Amino acid sequence: MFNTKLTRRDFVQLAAGSTAALSLGALKLPEFEKMFAEALKEIPVIWLQGAGCNGCTISTLNVVSPTIQDLLLTSVVPGTHVSMQFHPTIMAAQGDLAMNTIPILPLKGLLYW
Repeated sequence: MFNTKLTRRDFVQLAAGSTAALSLGALKLPEFEKMFAEALKEIPVIWLQGAGCNGCTISTLNVVSPTIQDLLLTSVVPGTHVSMQFHPTIMAAQGDLAMNTIPILPLKGLLYW
């Protein structure tokens, strides 16, 4: 009945349709529990900068709660881990070595724009 691989768009459509049809916001369905249990365990992040000022990077690094260390080193959301795959400002590699890592990242076909 339900596809085991649920995209974010499919989930939003399913949740909106269920809420509209049933007029229940906090409905607990076994199908949802199963899909959430099989959800993405690691969230890969490729940071692409649109401007040259590094303002977004500085803002991200200065966040107080959760700190960037907590976000990258611990599980902020239970059962998930954020993996910073590419960030041109904070990664150790630079130049061609850094840029050549982008095509070989193991993203498993999961990209969010």
